[in-house]
Amino acid sequence: MLDADRTSLGHVLRNKPDHKGDIVSVTPGQTVRQAIRLMHLHDVSQLPVMEGGNCIGAVSDWSLSTKSLEDTKVLDTTVSQVMEPPFPIVDDQQSADSVAKLLSKSNPAVLVRTNGKLTGIVTRSDLLAYLMAR
Repeated sequence: MLDADRTSLGHVLRNKPDHKGDIVSVTPGQTVRQAIRLMHLHDVSQLPVMEGGNCIGAVSDWSLSTKSLEDTKVLDTTVSQVMEPPFPIVDDQQSADSVAKLLSKSNPAVLVRTNGKLTGIVTRSDLLAYLMAR
């Protein structure tokens, strides 16, 4: 799928047009309404749920929209009540082709760690856009 040069995940992250070195995230105590607004504001489809410096869960626009349309009271519940498992954390030196195998419908993104610090997020769409631009 990727070139034999073993492109690193860090290279893919640094070449994202919108990469600024920060991660848009929510805390477990924020409401679903706030999470949806944040996703719209930053034009992202999923967010890690962060507590301190740790990813403890994730939310996606599809899941939150579905739950909110089924019961509008969900909009005022906390993210911790509806979050899904956290995104995997992957070292920036790992090859992008191995990370591509981690990305699936149930796992749409990975968090990228550089020198022990979370430095970004790479989604299936990001990886595909990188491949298309090559």
